[in-house]
Amino acid sequence: MCILHLTAYMFFGLACISSVTAAEFDYKRVYQADTGKIDKYIVRYLRSFDSPCVRVQSLLPGGKGKILKEKELCSIDGKSFLDGFTQVELKKGEFQDGKLTFMFEIMPLEPAPEFIKKCTVPFNDGAPQDLVCETITP
Repeated sequence: MCILHLTAYMFFGLACISSVTAAEFDYKRVYQADTGKIDKYIVRYLRSFDSPCVRVQSLLPGGKGKILKEKELCSIDGKSFLDGFTQVELKKGEFQDGKLTFMFEIMPLEPAPEFIKKCTVPFNDGAPQDLVCETITP
């Protein structure tokens, strides 16, 4: 009987934890966004007051806004936006020539000048991948 109670408590605890972690994205908190076309997909990126990450979503034209693929971009060159830099500011997002490109102004943690990174989001069958970046200014 004791084992049955323990199992029930564990199941209930896991159910509570999973409901807390599966939070919906709050579109009312978006402060920066844009939309463009990449291949046959409608792609949008979003910045929210709730996260320093950039959320990239692929939608199928005529799909009534249904999100097919989604990725939160939260790092550059293996360093997290949260604790790998003092500040990461998205200066510009641009859809051009079938690509999504971001310009980030970055303030490093160590005493060094700010620099600009130009990053492209590659797509694989409509799914956004990790950022591919190059440093524009040292």
